[in-house]
Amino acid sequence: MTHLVMNEERGSKRSSSRSFAAVALSLLAVLACLVMVSEPSDAASGTTGDCSWNVTGSTLTISGSGSMGDYTADTAHWGVPNDSITQIIVGDGVTYIGAYAFQSCTQVTSVSLGSSVETIGPCAFYKLGEADFILPESVKYIEEEAFFTEVRSIYFGDGIVRVHERAFFGIFDSDGSEIAITPDNVRGHLFTKVGDKLCRDHVSVDTDVPDMSIDASRGSVLDAASVADVITRATTDASATLTVTCGAATMVFDNTATRNIANADSEIILKEVGVGPFNVPAGSKVFQISFGDTHQLNGGKIAVTVPYDGATSGMKLYYIDGEGNVTEAGDVSFSAGKATFTLDHLSTYAIADLSPAPSGGSDNTMLYLGVFVVIGIVLLVALLFVAKPSFLRRN
Repeated sequence: MTHLVMNEERGSKRSSSRSFAAVALSLLAVLACLVMVSEPSDAASGTTGDCSWNVTGSTLTISGSGSMGDYTADTAHWGVPNDSITQIIVGDGVTYIGAYAFQSCTQVTSVSLGSSVETIGPCAFYKLGEADFILPESVKYIEEEAFFTEVRSIYFGDGIVRVHERAFFGIFDSDGSEIAITPDNVRGHLFTKVGDKLCRDHVSVDTDVPDMSIDASRGSVLDAASVADVITRATTDASATLTVTCGAATMVFDNTATRNIANADSEIILKEVGVGPFNVPAGSKVFQISFGDTHQLNGGKIAVTVPYDGATSGMKLYYIDGEGNVTEAGDVSFSAGKATFTLDHLSTYAIADLSPAPSGGSDNTMLYLGVFVVIGIVLLVALLFVAKPSFLRRN
């Protein structure tokens, strides 16, 4: 009897253990399900044209190689509500941003475009949030209403070939006058929102110091009032100079050159423009260098330093005038991937090797010698034929 009771107790304990284990496993399963349900999805993803897209958190990334797809107005195509996206990244390899691609992404404040984008399609950034744009040098074409949005600032690279006249709500000069939307009017310029207008950004200069400087890397126009202040400082302080930075290139105006800057709104340009139509050999480097309407410096000098990765042997500086004539303008020094030269006026210049080709005198000498030998042999034969020796006459 005692054994029976003990066996029943053991059976009861085993049954209780199994029940507890089952309950515990059920609870764990429920908790796992709850975690899976409550954990947000890691990403939404898909394809667009030749490319892929991915949304992680509030960041939309376009990657791959080739063109994005085109879309129509008022459609959500990124797997999440458009107004939940705050950052857009278009990676290297993407060449075309599709029509209405990012329309109504009203909370976006950051946009990054890869260095391969060539075309921005119609209404691509329609009704976007206020954002800053830097268009890489690769961008050539901007289509209709591409930026019909509240742009905070936009910088245009030098590659712009065509921009639709209705690509923006409008662009303006710093005085509020409207500017026609053309490639020449936007190429290489920074526009910033001022009030409710997108205005061409004018650079500034601190004239309270003798070593005045301008950063014209983006936005390249110094207004007339600032130019006048620069000239006044240079006129009243013989030690005053002006340094202009354009990306990795610089111009340093000595005091005389600074005093002779043209007193007007001045667009500053210091960039390589390619050999193009200029009468210089392949391998040359051609630079456009200007400061508004300033040309002659009345004895002033400008030291120019530009990035340089070309040949150095035999290279000199050449001035290219408006008709394409090329004139030697001085020496160039090379150091650490840069070229430095001095100008006495502003224009288009080339670093090139235009020295005459070797004359090849030794080859010509041998040629002339050969000709004379042949002529001599011919004359000798002729003389022998005319005056036959006696031993030949017997025959």
